[in-house]
Amino acid sequence: MSKEKTVKQACFLCTTSFQIWGAVAFQLANRWKADILVFDDLNGYREIAEGLRQTGLFEEVIPVPFYGSLKGKNRRSAIAARMLTAGSYTDKLVDSRTAYERLYTSSAAVSKTVVIRGLSKRLDRAGIVVYDDGLGSYSEKGRIRTGSARFRKLKKMLGWEEPLEHPEKIMLYEPELYHATEGIPVERMPKIVLTSESKALLRTIFGESEEELLVEQQVMLFDTFRLPDPKEEIVTLDRVFEQIAEICGNDNVILKEHPRSLAHSTVGVPRFSRAEVPMELIYAHQEDLSDRILVGLNSTALFTPRMLFDAEPYLILLYRMTSQDPAVREKRDAYLGKMTGMYRDGSRVAIPETPEELEQVLTRWLRKTDETAAGSGEGPA
Repeated sequence: MSKEKTVKQACFLCTTSFQIWGAVAFQLANRWKADILVFDDLNGYREIAEGLRQTGLFEEVIPVPFYGSLKGKNRRSAIAARMLTAGSYTDKLVDSRTAYERLYTSSAAVSKTVVIRGLSKRLDRAGIVVYDDGLGSYSEKGRIRTGSARFRKLKKMLGWEEPLEHPEKIMLYEPELYHATEGIPVERMPKIVLTSESKALLRTIFGESEEELLVEQQVMLFDTFRLPDPKEEIVTLDRVFEQIAEICGNDNVILKEHPRSLAHSTVGVPRFSRAEVPMELIYAHQEDLSDRILVGLNSTALFTPRMLFDAEPYLILLYRMTSQDPAVREKRDAYLGKMTGMYRDGSRVAIPETPEELEQVLTRWLRKTDETAAGSGEGPA
């Protein structure tokens, strides 16, 4: 058997639906000879990988059961062992004769970092490109490139260099919002042009029908990551969600849970059936987002209508109601202020501090959208 190396143009490593959306955007724009790895950080990763395979966009689609293969083992020790054997572990996933000119990643997730280390050794000048991962990409110093404190400590103990610390370049949907000063080139990344063909392709990837993606509710709530033992801020968030349901009516509210949550909100409102389906796909199938009201703490999905589709739904950020910690509020003011600054019409953004302010904002916006619907003849006869 020939041992000649095959060099492809790109490999995408994805642990979230948003990252997969970005990888598809690159491929639709460039049609590279490229592979994609989908990791089990994402619920439903095998089904999504199969959807990707059906589109034919990528030469190889590889589902990676990184954490599934660690079951029954001491997780910290097993991850350390895998880090030490990154090359041989990666060879089991991707043909050892395949190398890539560039590796595209959005974060320093443990699973991806191990495989990036293995793949980067296959070609002397393999470049690493960090592309848009949502809010984390725009926060101070781009925290997506360093990973969690525990993972950084483990890498330091093992003498690992940080593979994402000095990438070839960073590619973002909104590069002008990125203010870090490391001297790394920052470029604009492509967006998916919505057509009947591209929407059908995206439905194939995520396994949804057109009818399943239509949303009747006007108010969309975005939950945050939850652990079984919730912090005080999460308990407060549920109380705020309950207030919103009371003001707007349960039938006019729908909740999007965080795709990696280990617990569920107790709020009694309808929910999107599959948390792993990206909100961007849902947005793409709504006729008009201008009368929708998006509510949450700091979810990326609150801002993607503006980032990806040039739409400006009403937007309510709740972080001043859920946390009284001055340091937390100051940090969120800084990076969320960048994102809300994208809005051309600032009157469509609200950051209430009290239940009374929240009620006033919702009541005003609901009345305004009712008047707009009545004026266009869309209201009840």
